[in-house]
Amino acid sequence: MSAETFDICVQSADNNFAWHQLPNNITGFKQLLQYCPSNYHFVMEATGTFHLPLCFFLHENNCSYSVVNALQIKRYIQMNLERSKSDKKDAKHICMYGIERKPAQYKMPCQQYFECKQINNAIESLTNEVVCFNNKIYAAEKLKIDSAVVIKSYKNIIKNLKAELKKLEAELDKKLKSWQPDLVKTVQSVKGIGKRATAILIVFTQAFQHTESYQQLISYAGLSPKEYTSGKKH
Repeated sequence: MSAETFDICVQSADNNFAWHQLPNNITGFKQLLQYCPSNYHFVMEATGTFHLPLCFFLHENNCSYSVVNALQIKRYIQMNLERSKSDKKDAKHICMYGIERKPAQYKMPCQQYFECKQINNAIESLTNEVVCFNNKIYAAEKLKIDSAVVIKSYKNIIKNLKAELKKLEAELDKKLKSWQPDLVKTVQSVKGIGKRATAILIVFTQAFQHTESYQQLISYAGLSPKEYTSGKKH
């Protein structure tokens, strides 16, 4: 899935694979249903926001579909020893993944989740911008030229960004408490977990909808912690 197009791979009745590239809009979505019978199960990779319009379309048309974590697809491709990468090959691997793994039907999140996710993404984006401009200030201060005007401009931008961040964080906190009040209290009761970490955990996991244990949460996040051993003999 990309902003303008999406690549599909379809398994036919004779087990052959057909590939098509379609526009990522309502015209392309209608063409997709022309290529695939109504009993097909659609599988797509979660790609930021580019896959969401297709999700809404399939949901509205009562189609069976799954949205798979991008890391799961990546690991599946690596397991098949595929080194070269292209949209066409990725589409076929996603198709094969769906045939072999039979992922569960996607549960469309509620409107509040999408609102919280959008605000959370904006916070992450603005936070990265603050870091970027702080790095620019650091670099400018190291130059042996007069950088006062540039540095002042950068600092004003940072000031404005931080002001917007506070507004977004307050709005996200309000929406989270409206959407998942009990879960917010539970997560924040954990020592060391503040408002920002609480928001990330709840939004990232869709209110822990797909995680029932800490092992699943670790796997969902793409982490693989190992027990530390000092190597000392006792």
